[in-house]
Amino acid sequence: MLKFNRFVFGGALLVLGMLASFLFLAPGPPPVSLQGVRQAVSRAAPATWFYPRGNVLARDLLALGGHFHGMALLWPGPTVVGATHLGIFLSGDGGASWQLLNPDFSVHGVGRIAASRDGKVLIVEGEGIGLKRSEDGGAAWTPIHRGLPPHEVRALAIDPAGPDRLLLWIGDSLARSEDGGRRWVLVTPRSAPPPVLSLAFHPTRHERLYAGTERGVWVSRDDGLTWSPPSPGAPTAPVLSLAVPPGHPDLLLAGTAEGPLLAVLDLSRWRLLPTPPKNLGPIVAFAFGVRQQATVFAMTHQGQVVTHSLQDLLSPAEGAAGWKALDLEVTAHPCLDSPHGEFGFDPC
Repeated sequence: MLKFNRFVFGGALLVLGMLASFLFLAPGPPPVSLQGVRQAVSRAAPATWFYPRGNVLARDLLALGGHFHGMALLWPGPTVVGATHLGIFLSGDGGASWQLLNPDFSVHGVGRIAASRDGKVLIVEGEGIGLKRSEDGGAAWTPIHRGLPPHEVRALAIDPAGPDRLLLWIGDSLARSEDGGRRWVLVTPRSAPPPVLSLAFHPTRHERLYAGTERGVWVSRDDGLTWSPPSPGAPTAPVLSLAVPPGHPDLLLAGTAEGPLLAVLDLSRWRLLPTPPKNLGPIVAFAFGVRQQATVFAMTHQGQVVTHSLQDLLSPAEGAAGWKALDLEVTAHPCLDSPHGEFGFDPC
């Protein structure tokens, strides 16, 4: 019996030695190309997708299915943060090229992102990752979805007056937090609007909230308990993004499926704004800078970051220029400073 056990043990060692030799001597896999990544994505299930890292053009993200659905700005800079079906990406060159911020957000796409006015606080939400908050521009993240019902988050907003006031539209209810997401209060509206796609705070009247829906902009004047439909004659197209320009609390920018709009005062008057080129898709997010408050930043569905003079949007001058590609001097985010290969799978 003892001899038999020694024989079995010795045979097992021999087999393991042969296997190890094969693994070490066998040639390594060929280098990964963008075409190979595209083919892998088209064949693989979502949980086994490969995600690009290093400098990737927006058109390459789009080829992989990475349409953009949200934007934030980190300052100084700005460094642009884009939320896509492939995860969260950073751009330090105005949207010309992108790098994956965190692979933890890449297996399931990130559809919603919001930032404080200075860009230090980020809130993201996506399928499979829940709701998370970062207070250092995206380096570390803390879950803040405790106490929320397990329903789809349809919209997300941060109060421009302070990053601890948050709004979510989740399922058929509005969720509010006054402490950065540690505690949530659910409000079930008495008169629910149509499916909500975007949210915005009024910067000075805290009881007033705006909801961009599949049928125009609805407004609440009692913290979300009741909602009023658009005024007669107001646009009723789906509203993908909302923003109140800094210094103009009675105005509202709305990015709709039919082009950007400007609402005046009580939403009874609307004006169509210049539209980015049609091939860029609708505006999915607006943002404003700390120092560049006179500039409106916008993200299109196709990943192009465009800017416009706020003054020309509010009071258009004759011959005023339209939207243009972001071309400001930028300060790189730390994740953009480290060297990368063409593709990789490690966090920056």
